[in-house]
Amino acid sequence: MRGCIVGRAEDTREALRRAQDLEKAGQTKESILGYREVLHTDPQCPEAEVGLGRSLYSLGEYAQAVATFEEGHRLRPDDPEILHWLGRSYLQEKQAEKVLELVSREGSSSGQSASMHLLLARAYDEQDKLDEAVREIQQALKLDPHCRGAHFAHGFMAWGTGDMATAEHELRQEVDLDPRESLAAHYLAEVLEKQGKPTEAEAAKGLT
Repeated sequence: MRGCIVGRAEDTREALRRAQDLEKAGQTKESILGYREVLHTDPQCPEAEVGLGRSLYSLGEYAQAVATFEEGHRLRPDDPEILHWLGRSYLQEKQAEKVLELVSREGSSSGQSASMHLLLARAYDEQDKLDEAVREIQQALKLDPHCRGAHFAHGFMAWGTGDMATAEHELRQEVDLDPRESLAAHYLAEVLEKQGKPTEAEAAKGLT
Protein backbone atom coordinates (compact mmCIF):
# COMPACT_ATOMS: atom_id res chain seq x y z
CA MET A 1 0.00 0.00 0.00
CA ARG A 2 2.77 2.45 0.93
CA GLY A 3 4.41 1.84 -2.46
CA CYS A 4 1.18 2.79 -4.24
CA ILE A 5 0.90 6.03 -2.22
CA VAL A 6 4.52 6.98 -2.91
CA GLY A 7 4.04 6.17 -6.59
CA ARG A 8 0.98 8.40 -6.83
CA ALA A 9 2.84 11.25 -5.09
CA GLU A 10 5.72 10.95 -7.57
CA ASP A 11 3.27 10.93 -10.49
CA THR A 12 1.63 14.08 -9.12
CA ARG A 13 4.98 15.86 -8.74
CA GLU A 14 5.92 14.92 -12.30
CA ALA A 15 2.57 16.17 -13.62
CA LEU A 16 3.09 19.43 -11.72
CA ARG A 17 6.57 19.86 -13.25
CA ARG A 18 5.14 19.28 -16.72
CA ALA A 19 2.44 21.90 -16.17
CA GLN A 20 5.01 24.39 -14.84
CA ASP A 21 7.26 23.79 -17.85
CA LEU A 22 4.31 24.39 -20.19
CA GLU A 23 3.52 27.64 -18.39
CA LYS A 24 7.14 28.83 -18.65
CA ALA A 25 7.16 27.95 -22.35
CA GLY A 26 4.11 30.15 -22.94
CA GLN A 27 1.84 27.20 -23.71
CA THR A 28 -0.82 28.62 -21.43
CA LYS A 29 -3.86 26.61 -22.48
CA GLU A 30 -1.89 23.39 -22.21
CA SER A 31 -0.59 24.40 -18.78
CA ILE A 32 -4.17 24.96 -17.59
CA LEU A 33 -5.04 21.41 -18.56
CA GLY A 34 -1.92 20.18 -16.79
CA TYR A 35 -2.62 22.05 -13.57
CA ARG A 36 -6.22 20.83 -13.57
CA GLU A 37 -4.97 17.28 -13.99
CA VAL A 38 -2.81 17.72 -10.89
CA LEU A 39 -5.73 19.17 -8.91
CA HIS A 40 -7.94 16.30 -9.98
CA THR A 41 -5.42 13.95 -8.39
CA ASP A 42 -4.47 16.21 -5.46
CA PRO A 43 -7.12 18.88 -4.73
CA GLN A 44 -4.97 20.19 -1.85
CA CYS A 45 -1.95 21.19 -3.98
CA PRO A 46 -1.34 24.95 -3.56
CA GLU A 47 1.44 24.98 -6.20
CA ALA A 48 -1.08 23.76 -8.77
CA GLU A 49 -3.67 26.30 -7.60
CA VAL A 50 -1.30 29.24 -8.01
CA GLY A 51 0.00 27.95 -11.33
CA LEU A 52 -3.55 27.51 -12.63
CA GLY A 53 -4.44 30.99 -11.38
CA ARG A 54 -1.46 32.59 -13.12
CA SER A 55 -2.31 30.83 -16.38
CA LEU A 56 -5.95 31.89 -16.22
CA TYR A 57 -4.87 35.46 -15.40
CA SER A 58 -2.57 35.58 -18.42
CA LEU A 59 -5.52 34.62 -20.66
CA GLY A 60 -7.67 37.37 -19.17
CA GLU A 61 -9.93 34.91 -17.34
CA TYR A 62 -9.89 37.06 -14.23
CA ALA A 63 -13.05 35.77 -12.53
CA GLN A 64 -11.75 32.21 -12.75
CA ALA A 65 -8.33 33.40 -11.57
CA VAL A 66 -9.94 35.00 -8.50
CA ALA A 67 -11.71 31.75 -7.60
CA THR A 68 -8.49 29.79 -8.08
CA PHE A 69 -6.31 32.13 -6.02
CA GLU A 70 -8.94 32.28 -3.28
CA GLU A 71 -8.74 28.50 -3.02
CA GLY A 72 -4.93 28.67 -3.03
CA HIS A 73 -5.09 31.30 -0.30
CA ARG A 74 -7.32 29.01 1.76
CA LEU A 75 -4.73 26.25 1.42
CA ARG A 76 -1.75 28.48 2.12
CA PRO A 77 -2.89 31.77 3.73
CA ASP A 78 0.62 33.09 4.42
CA ASP A 79 1.95 32.62 0.88
CA PRO A 80 2.97 36.12 -0.38
CA GLU A 81 2.83 35.06 -4.04
CA ILE A 82 -0.78 33.93 -3.71
CA LEU A 83 -1.69 37.15 -1.86
CA HIS A 84 -0.05 39.19 -4.62
CA TRP A 85 -1.84 37.41 -7.45
CA LEU A 86 -5.16 37.40 -5.63
CA GLY A 87 -4.89 41.16 -5.16
CA ARG A 88 -4.03 41.68 -8.83
CA SER A 89 -6.98 39.55 -9.88
CA TYR A 90 -9.36 41.53 -7.66
CA LEU A 91 -8.17 44.74 -9.32
CA GLN A 92 -8.77 43.30 -12.79
CA GLU A 93 -12.31 42.41 -11.68
CA LYS A 94 -12.81 46.04 -10.49
CA GLN A 95 -13.02 44.89 -6.88
CA ALA A 96 -10.64 47.36 -5.27
CA GLU A 97 -12.46 47.10 -1.95
CA LYS A 98 -11.54 43.40 -1.75
CA VAL A 99 -7.83 44.27 -2.01
CA LEU A 100 -8.20 46.55 1.01
CA GLU A 101 -10.18 43.88 2.87
CA LEU A 102 -7.58 41.24 2.01
CA VAL A 103 -4.65 43.21 3.43
CA SER A 104 -6.66 44.30 6.46
CA ARG A 105 -7.78 40.73 7.16
CA GLU A 106 -4.29 39.28 6.83
CA GLY A 107 -2.80 41.87 9.18
CA SER A 108 0.31 44.00 8.92
CA SER A 109 2.59 41.20 7.75
CA SER A 110 0.93 41.03 4.33
CA GLY A 111 1.39 44.76 3.88
CA GLN A 112 5.14 44.73 4.47
CA SER A 113 6.15 43.80 0.94
CA ALA A 114 6.61 46.44 -1.72
CA SER A 115 4.31 44.59 -4.09
CA MET A 116 1.45 44.61 -1.57
CA HIS A 117 1.88 48.34 -0.94
CA LEU A 118 1.74 48.87 -4.71
CA LEU A 119 -1.46 46.82 -4.94
CA LEU A 120 -2.93 48.93 -2.14
CA ALA A 121 -1.95 52.07 -4.04
CA ARG A 122 -3.78 50.86 -7.14
CA ALA A 123 -6.82 49.93 -5.06
CA TYR A 124 -6.93 53.39 -3.47
CA ASP A 125 -6.46 54.99 -6.89
CA GLU A 126 -9.47 53.03 -8.18
CA GLN A 127 -11.47 54.63 -5.36
CA ASP A 128 -10.10 58.12 -6.17
CA LYS A 129 -8.24 58.25 -2.85
CA LEU A 130 -5.08 59.76 -4.30
CA ASP A 131 -3.44 60.81 -1.04
CA GLU A 132 -3.68 57.26 0.30
CA ALA A 133 -2.47 55.88 -3.03
CA VAL A 134 0.62 58.10 -3.06
CA ARG A 135 1.37 57.16 0.56
CA GLU A 136 1.31 53.46 -0.33
CA ILE A 137 3.58 54.05 -3.36
CA GLN A 138 6.05 55.85 -1.13
CA GLN A 139 5.98 52.90 1.27
CA ALA A 140 6.59 50.51 -1.63
CA LEU A 141 9.60 52.51 -2.79
CA LYS A 142 10.91 52.83 0.76
CA LEU A 143 10.95 49.03 1.01
CA ASP A 144 12.24 48.53 -2.53
CA PRO A 145 13.58 51.55 -4.46
CA HIS A 146 13.54 49.40 -7.60
CA CYS A 147 9.95 48.21 -7.21
CA ARG A 148 8.71 47.68 -10.76
CA GLY A 149 5.61 49.72 -11.52
CA ALA A 150 5.73 52.00 -8.46
CA HIS A 151 7.31 54.96 -10.22
CA PHE A 152 4.99 54.43 -13.17
CA ALA A 153 1.91 54.42 -10.93
CA HIS A 154 3.04 57.63 -9.20
CA GLY A 155 3.88 59.27 -12.53
CA PHE A 156 0.58 58.25 -14.09
CA MET A 157 -1.38 59.68 -11.14
CA ALA A 158 0.60 62.93 -11.36
CA TRP A 159 -0.03 63.06 -15.12
CA GLY A 160 -3.76 62.67 -14.46
CA THR A 161 -3.80 65.58 -12.00
CA GLY A 162 -1.70 67.85 -14.22
CA ASP A 163 1.46 67.75 -12.08
CA MET A 164 3.80 67.45 -15.05
CA ALA A 165 7.03 67.97 -13.08
CA THR A 166 6.32 65.02 -10.78
CA ALA A 167 5.01 62.97 -13.71
CA GLU A 168 8.22 63.54 -15.67
CA HIS A 169 10.44 62.69 -12.69
CA GLU A 170 8.61 59.48 -11.82
CA LEU A 171 8.19 58.25 -15.40
CA ARG A 172 11.89 58.85 -16.05
CA GLN A 173 12.64 56.75 -12.98
CA GLU A 174 10.49 53.91 -14.34
CA VAL A 175 12.10 54.08 -17.78
CA ASP A 176 15.56 54.09 -16.20
CA LEU A 177 14.67 50.92 -14.27
CA ASP A 178 13.50 49.22 -17.46
CA PRO A 179 14.07 50.95 -20.84
CA ARG A 180 11.82 48.30 -22.43
CA GLU A 181 8.82 49.56 -20.45
CA SER A 182 7.06 51.01 -23.48
CA LEU A 183 3.96 52.27 -21.65
CA ALA A 184 6.05 54.38 -19.27
CA ALA A 185 8.02 55.73 -22.24
CA HIS A 186 4.76 56.55 -24.05
CA TYR A 187 3.44 58.67 -21.17
CA LEU A 188 6.85 60.22 -20.62
CA ALA A 189 6.82 61.38 -24.26
CA GLU A 190 3.38 62.93 -23.75
CA VAL A 191 4.51 64.72 -20.59
CA LEU A 192 7.63 66.05 -22.31
CA GLU A 193 5.57 67.31 -25.26
CA LYS A 194 3.24 69.18 -22.89
CA GLN A 195 6.27 70.72 -21.22
CA GLY A 196 7.60 71.97 -24.55
CA LYS A 197 10.53 69.53 -24.77
CA PRO A 198 10.09 68.12 -28.31
CA THR A 199 13.62 66.71 -28.68
CA GLU A 200 13.41 64.77 -25.42
CA ALA A 201 9.89 63.66 -26.32
CA GLU A 202 11.12 62.18 -29.59
CA ALA A 203 13.87 60.32 -27.75
CA ALA A 204 11.27 58.87 -25.38
CA LYS A 205 9.09 57.84 -28.33
CA GLY A 206 12.06 55.89 -29.65
CA LEU A 207 11.73 53.62 -26.61
CA THR A 208 8.09 52.73 -27.25
